[in-house]
Amino acid sequence: VAQYFQSYFSVTTIAASSAMMYLFKDMNIPERYVAITTKVSALTLGIYVIHPLFINLLNYTGLLYFPSLPSASIATTSLAAFFLSTITVWVIAKIPYLKRTI
Repeated sequence: VAQYFQSYFSVTTIAASSAMMYLFKDMNIPERYVAITTKVSALTLGIYVIHPLFINLLNYTGLLYFPSLPSASIATTSLAAFFLSTITVWVIAKIPYLKRTI
């Protein structure tokens, strides 16, 4: 049961995402960050779909695994997976035919 609520595509993801959107909506975020967020928001569905591939790939290779600092491993893997997913989806969005798929 715990696996169901902690997986990449669990039902709790919707609740967590909604909570984050409402949190950011109520914050006074500087305009420069809003511009960056606007650009990334167009890619979020693609990022959401492709990020498990990069998480699994990074975990399989063990590149960002630090045995003495497991929290650092989680943080660096998360950031790297988000960055790689964003870049991949951004490149896919530049290809006219594939742009419609994301």
